[in-house]
Amino acid sequence: MPFRDLDNYLTGLVDKKIIPGFVCWVGNLSTSFFLGVHGQAQITPRQEPMTRDTVFDLASLTKPLATALSIMILQEKKLLNIDDTLQDILQWSKGTPQAKKTIRQLLTHTSGLHAWYPTYLLHAKERLEHITKLTTSETEPVYSCLGYIVLGKIVEQVSGGTLDTFFQESVTSKMGLHTLGFGPVIDKKTVAPTEAGNNHERKMASHYGDVSCITWRVN
Repeated sequence: MPFRDLDNYLTGLVDKKIIPGFVCWVGNLSTSFFLGVHGQAQITPRQEPMTRDTVFDLASLTKPLATALSIMILQEKKLLNIDDTLQDILQWSKGTPQAKKTIRQLLTHTSGLHAWYPTYLLHAKERLEHITKLTTSETEPVYSCLGYIVLGKIVEQVSGGTLDTFFQESVTSKMGLHTLGFGPVIDKKTVAPTEAGNNHERKMASHYGDVSCITWRVN
């Protein structure tokens, strides 16, 4: 078995309780070389076994798989250029510290934007402008969730629709990826939970303002 070492490694992680379970597939468009399924998709409040059809939260992989890919599709269609500045596309950004930063800089996390901010503590109309003010003069890479929020708005401005709709029409529907998309999740029985509640997020957000008005997830 060519992938015996891989299977043994992943199974060992489960047996040592480092991870609760896994689904691992290796292949290409024509051939499946390896499919391993082991462990639990859920461990609390009750155990649910992992299956080959378990759906996972891709979390920050949304950045390259959905947002960056959508930007590059628009570039390929010549609807934007990654060397365009924010103010070229988002008129409201003129006069902000990010106005002359390029899409390329946002894509590569070199625009100077801060890594994170609990935008849900702000009124919806204030969020984008506030984000563009959270900037430094640095050009060294800083992994930024905020930069990709702005990129999502660029996709929406150029495409005329929402990011999730553009991604669905341009990517997932054409590739038959029926379980890949944005939330909320409808069939929760097929999804592997990734965390219990929002305690870590709540603690982080509390440094920026009053979090008592937020309805936090408890499970």
